[in-house]
Amino acid sequence: MRLDEVFPRIPRVRRLVVGRLEPEGKGVDFWIWVRALQGLVNRQEPHLYIVRGAGVARAGKPRALYEDHWLDYYVERFGLKTEEVADVDDLIERYKHVVKGYVLYDTERVLQTQNQAITRAGLEGILPVAPDQEEWMVRHGIAKVDDLRGRFASDAEAAEWTVENLWPQCYRRLYANLCIHRPAWVAMSHEIVDFVVYHKGLALDVPMSRQTRRTLHLYRRMLEAGEAPGVQMSWHCVYDQEKEYVAEAAKRGFFTLCSMHTPNLTIHGGVGDPDKSYAQPMPDAESCKAERDKVYVCFYNSDGDATWAMNNLHSGNWLAPQRGKFKFGWGLLPLMVRLMPGMLQYYHETRTANDCFWGPSSGAAYTYTHVWPKGLVDVYLSETRRLLDQSGQHGCNMV
Repeated sequence: MRLDEVFPRIPRVRRLVVGRLEPEGKGVDFWIWVRALQGLVNRQEPHLYIVRGAGVARAGKPRALYEDHWLDYYVERFGLKTEEVADVDDLIERYKHVVKGYVLYDTERVLQTQNQAITRAGLEGILPVAPDQEEWMVRHGIAKVDDLRGRFASDAEAAEWTVENLWPQCYRRLYANLCIHRPAWVAMSHEIVDFVVYHKGLALDVPMSRQTRRTLHLYRRMLEAGEAPGVQMSWHCVYDQEKEYVAEAAKRGFFTLCSMHTPNLTIHGGVGDPDKSYAQPMPDAESCKAERDKVYVCFYNSDGDATWAMNNLHSGNWLAPQRGKFKFGWGLLPLMVRLMPGMLQYYHETRTANDCFWGPSSGAAYTYTHVWPKGLVDVYLSETRRLLDQSGQHGCNMV
């Protein structure tokens, strides 16, 4: 299969309802049910665009999400008409007809039930709701269909039940590792919940370090029962290191996308042309001869293997006034052709002669190809070449 087909195509976005919700005083549990609602709404017709303004990054510092930047570009470039909704109650009342109820998860003892509830949101059309958020549901007459409090003795037990009972019903090419170990900064990222719900993916936090062998074995069984090639989204939690997180998935034919702080993926995938190809001019060979007595330095931003870097314009550096005044390399995620085609078009339209696009650290996404299954690694590598060509990049780094 084509690697971008791991992500089912989102229909073309034809209008936008912008939910500009005031974030002050609203914690992660508020945003979980709001983004789950967005996923259910956009599954019927992709049009609900949520603006928060900032997410939480390391050390509790805000991270700009650039929702207004992309909104303005989409309106200007693609002629999308917009309508704004600023009141949470108005948003619920407008869209409660797509919701079949809500399930309460346990924020006191077994927070893994949060992920179980997110998974059920995609499968059953219900909202994942924390007890302190239930008032929103009651106020609008949305029925409670289940309560997960007191049902499981531990996070591991809840994860095992989810893998055994829900994973077979999910879209088994998409797993999202949503950290539950609050208040760690990685546990405060909720931005891809809409995408997980939309595609009926599996949300869990399954530690895979050797100190947590029970969940490590569960993780291996889970991905071995998945459908490769597949994707592992979000990012690892506090118990794991990057290398084991990426390697364990790669051994089973799943690539990794660090996709925290990437809101509105259920909209971005439907703006722009996912079949469009781009070309980047190359200097002629004669002008590229290196001189023996010179040292050459290459400046390159390599975060092109992460959706967050595409969304936040390489940490805002794409908007820096100095860009274009000297030669600089930028990694673009090749899978943008499917996940963010409008964003990809923006980067090519605003590129200067001094900006060079060069693929990220391991091809189409982030992975370790040397540990991929033999029957799949050639697919990944050949698809990497195709996606690099389509996204207008002449090559990439490999780790």
